[in-house]
Order: sequence, then C-alpha cells, then structure tokens
Amino acid sequence: MNAKSKNDETVTTKDSKGQVVPLNMRVREIMDPVMPELIPALPSNIKPEKFQAAFITAVVNNPDILKCKPSSIRTALMKCATDGLVPDGRKAAIVPFGVMATYVPMTGGMIDRAAQLGEALSFTAECVHENDTFSVNMADPSKTEHTFGTDVFAERGEIIGAYAIFRTKDGTAIHRELMSRAEIEKAREVSKMKNAGPWTKWYSEMCRKTVIRRGIKYVPISTELRVIVEREDEHVDFGMKNATPDDYNPLQEPPQTVEGTANELEEAIDAPDPVVIEPMNDDDRNELDWVLGEIKETNTTEELHGWQSSFGEVMAKMHPDTKGDVRKALKDRARKLEKDDE
Repeated sequence: MNAKSKNDETVTTKDSKGQVVPLNMRVREIMDPVMPELIPALPSNIKPEKFQAAFITAVVNNPDILKCKPSSIRTALMKCATDGLVPDGRKAAIVPFGVMATYVPMTGGMIDRAAQLGEALSFTAECVHENDTFSVNMADPSKTEHTFGTDVFAERGEIIGAYAIFRTKDGTAIHRELMSRAEIEKAREVSKMKNAGPWTKWYSEMCRKTVIRRGIKYVPISTELRVIVEREDEHVDFGMKNATPDDYNPLQEPPQTVEGTANELEEAIDAPDPVVIEPMNDDDRNELDWVLGEIKETNTTEELHGWQSSFGEVMAKMHPDTKGDVRKALKDRARKLEKDDE
C-alpha cells in the first residue's frame, strides 16, 4: 500500500521484500539499471532528471505501475526515451496491463515531437460529439467547420467520430481524415487493451490517436515520427502465437506477422463497417498505373515527399484495392533513394 505524509512531500511504497521505502527510492531502484542506455537515447531538450521526475509523478498518480514486472517497466521507459517523450501521462503514459507495463505515446506528445523533429507538416485531431456542429467540404480539407455552439461548456453528448487535419508548415491543409465511432471501435476490437488501459481511461485520446494513425499514411513524415505513431501495432492481438521473434526491435523494422496473415489493425483502421467496395474498373487501373509511374520518376527523397504532399488528396480518393500497391511503391522508392544518397 502507498501512503503520503501529512505534508504530501514524502510518498512511500513497498519494495519487492515488502519493506516500506520512499517512492523515489523505489523508482531509482527500477530505473538505475537502464539509465546508462536511457540517457543517450533522450533528446537534448529532455534532461534525465526531468524524465525521472515525470515517471515519479506518473507512479504517484497510478501506483499500480509498480506492481508490474520491473523489466517491463524498464522496456517501456526505454521506448519512451527513444521516442523523445516524457512519461507524464500527457505526452506519454506508462500503463499497467496485467503484470506488464505498456508504453503509450499520447496525441500531445506526437504533435510536439513532430514540431521538434522539424517535420514538413503539422497536424491536429479532435473528437466530434453528438451535440456539436460539424461540417466538411469533401473536396477541400481546409474547409472543416467544428463548433460547440454558443455555450462551450454545455453537455456535448457521446462521441460519434473523430477527424484529423494535416497541414504543411505554411498552414496549407493537404489531407483530412474522418472516422466514425463504428470505424474507431473496429480498431479497438483488435487491441489487446480494448477493455483495459488507455481505451477505458482515455477513450477520447485513443479516438484521436486512431484517426491520426490512419490519416498519416497519406502524408510525408520521418521514420522517427512514424515509429511513434505506429506504436499501437505492439498492442494488437493478431490471434497468433510466436508471430514475432524474440529479438524483434520495433525501432528498426515493422511488426512481424505470419506470412499470408493480414494485419488486423490495418484492416480495422482502413475499412468502415459495413464495407461496400465496387470491383476495380479500367479507370481505377489506369489511375494506379499513372500514380506508380509518377512515383518511379522521382529522383530525390525531397522530390518524393513533395510529390506525396501534392497528391495526398488524389491517393486518398483512389480505389481501396490500389492503396496497398501505392504504399509499397512509396516505401520501395524511398528506400532506393535513401540508399542512392548514402
């Protein structure tokens, strides 16, 4: 059991032997073994003392973290440090999942990190409630109207969906992503934490994260930011055993799945319910050939990113069956251009 002194300055907890110790000592006991690796992983704007203080605050707010295996806490902290975030519950959180600690980057952390990394774009995401006024122009992502009415503190009702808008540095909207509550729930269903952790504590936060994750596929971002956004893959139950090798490093390669097995999180995020998709016609195939040809003609990474920004809306409106080919072509071309630049 945890306890606070009368002046709330000393917080105590029990160590692995059941002895009462100051909480900050327990945190150091957990963090000290990983500090030699953690400190070099932190970006220059985050001091080790700040990172440690944020984790102490997180533990004070949620003592159940210390019930998790110390090794899982250290792994979660290392991922958080590598992503350049602090585990303060606002930019990133350490969430107990059974006896395992899970690292969850938050929307605010993603947005801040994009700015710190000097990304060529910025983005925002919001939930839409049933009593909000919300309208969009499907042909122009910049024309999105979302208001709460004359009384901004009135009851907004249940969440009915979420949206994200992606802009270039000069403020030009290049892509907007919309997801209904049903689509968001499909993504939640394949999460190992669908009935615990962030989905139960921070539902609106997870709605925003889900719509960001879907929309960011159609805009150019760095590898560092993509790793942060796609951390959710680590919490997905693919219904498989031993699908991921023991030495898998999420910072170096995408999540592994058994050959021929669909990525259920991608399907859940990409596919509305119900799905009614007409077969591809000749126009769809011609459009795909044209896009693949345009991608192949790019000569530099900057040119590829510029092309992707300009044609983000075109790609978003393409036939669903073509998007996998487009994403693969973009990744393959990016790898080749990066290799040529070395």
